[in-house]
Amino acid sequence: MTLPTMPDTLILDTPFYLAMVRVPAGEFIMGSDPNRDNFAQFDELPQHRVYVSEFYIGRYEVTNAQYMIYARVNGLPFEFPTGNDDHPVVHISWGETVGFCQWLSQVTGESVRLPTEAEWEKAARGTDGRLYPWGDNWDPTALNSSIGGAWDTTSVVKHVPAGNALCGAADMVGNVWEWTADWYDASEYADRIKSGLTVQDPVGPLGGTHRIMRGGSYYHRQIGTRAARRFKYIPTSRCYDIGFRVVMATQSES
Repeated sequence: MTLPTMPDTLILDTPFYLAMVRVPAGEFIMGSDPNRDNFAQFDELPQHRVYVSEFYIGRYEVTNAQYMIYARVNGLPFEFPTGNDDHPVVHISWGETVGFCQWLSQVTGESVRLPTEAEWEKAARGTDGRLYPWGDNWDPTALNSSIGGAWDTTSVVKHVPAGNALCGAADMVGNVWEWTADWYDASEYADRIKSGLTVQDPVGPLGGTHRIMRGGSYYHRQIGTRAARRFKYIPTSRCYDIGFRVVMATQSES
């Protein structure tokens, strides 16, 4: 069941509590500008404008407690350290995140999926091209990174509200990497601008060998925890610092 609360928030109350925040439709600046970001990487160039339709994104990364419910219902083996109920789930492959989304869609009657790379970045940085969810200035106290962090996962609410994005999403950088729906292509951004038009709702290449993760993790420094940072990973792989969050389609999409 989906319960409306504030206009920019939706709450799923079954099969578990899941808060979703609204990201309005519109354009945003995607990618990096080397004149503003000394850490800009080649596959973040060129910076360009992208139009993204309205969507809702998880306020937090999917937690161990939430994933445990899914695993138990479906008879899947899953364990996590005692006391880490509200830490982001890790050691989850891309395909397993898709399975979770499909199950949650069936249970709730909503259209739940992984975010596209463009959706993730818009949620993380807003529409003003900021380098980090909270602004342009690096703040090691606003996230769980290798600089002053715990060197392990932490509660998804630990850095609220200091690390929040404009839309209200927490932990968009640091803590754990987050899978997105897109295949990786280093030249994707360069290909987009050839038409000279604003790209609308890009979904990435049609195929590839690696999926894109975003946000960096507790293992990474400032360079890896920027809103524009892209990272490729084999979709069948799992790792101690990779998790995910979900997106819910609005009525117009679903």
